[in-house]
Amino acid sequence: MAEPLKNIYSEKFFEAFSEILADEITSFDKHKFSKEIFSSNWHELELKQRMTRIAQVLRKHLDPNYKKSLEQICSIIDKQRRNHSNGFNFEFMFFPEFIQLFGLEDFENSINAIEKVTQYTSCEFVVRHFLNSYPEEMSKQMFAWSGHKHHYVRRLASEGMRTKLPWAVKVNHLSTEPEKILPLLEKLIEDEAEWVRKSVANSLNDLSKDIPDLVIEFAQKWTNKSTEINKVLKHGLRTLLKQGNVEALKLFGLNADSKVELVECQIVANKVQIGEHLEFQFELKNLEENPIQIRLEYRIYFLRENGTLFPKTFKISERSLAAFEIHKNSKRHSFKPITTRKYKTGLHKVALIVNGKELVVKKFRLIK
Repeated sequence: MAEPLKNIYSEKFFEAFSEILADEITSFDKHKFSKEIFSSNWHELELKQRMTRIAQVLRKHLDPNYKKSLEQICSIIDKQRRNHSNGFNFEFMFFPEFIQLFGLEDFENSINAIEKVTQYTSCEFVVRHFLNSYPEEMSKQMFAWSGHKHHYVRRLASEGMRTKLPWAVKVNHLSTEPEKILPLLEKLIEDEAEWVRKSVANSLNDLSKDIPDLVIEFAQKWTNKSTEINKVLKHGLRTLLKQGNVEALKLFGLNADSKVELVECQIVANKVQIGEHLEFQFELKNLEENPIQIRLEYRIYFLRENGTLFPKTFKISERSLAAFEIHKNSKRHSFKPITTRKYKTGLHKVALIVNGKELVVKKFRLIK
């Protein structure tokens, strides 16, 4: 079993971090710091709770003046970037947590610090709190950051404004004010950094779940500008493509009405044991006199505890079929237990999808 992520905050980590703090803070008490970190229920705390504990303990050891404590944090980051790592450092996300806990009422100093801190560790969660407290000021700030020289800051502008950012507090006004998000995405869709462009795609995908027509209109404006932009758009419209949205399919040369015949489709074994694979084979034929582009997907209808079925769509490939071409293929889907899904034994279904349309649905039984 994989080591829990929360265990990055080990005694070894704090020994090293104490040396960093001692180099920055006059008369830093390593013993007291360690005792406060590991006090009471430390081993019961989950990852986010541990970050909060570290931030709270830091507040006692950094300068009592909030502005000066931020200066100390930024000084630590400067030294770390010079001497050790200049990349993304997940384990230091308690710095943004510090700003969230103690700086929400000090907009100017907190925002200046966020701009610095996010170049070392992500601040996408803390900016959500500022977006809720200062909607107008933060919308302007995020747009300004979209032009920053450092791509981590530009990514923050996009990622922080996502309407459905996972594990983050909700910012209700974002879903109703796409006019504040789309101009920012237009500014970043051609960004030189792939990490930024991927964030743009994720933001578009979030918006597509609430305002699909507006996202399609956005995509129509940008499609075929370049290979990289098309890649962003396809990833950004992935939910609409999985839903078989006709307009989304058209953007990428996919016609929901293409004449494709399902010659054959069969499941290798109608009973699949948890931990094993479902395997199915299929054969398609293009009935048209011209080549067509097809998007192949399959949809598993997972059985829930309450007896209902929950559909989830998976992509197989995209390809061209020549006139009257026959295409044979097979696919395996793993039912190995994962932390994000619990499998229930019983009757499930699998569907083959071509250009957004289900061509066939087959039943199979999941067993222990």
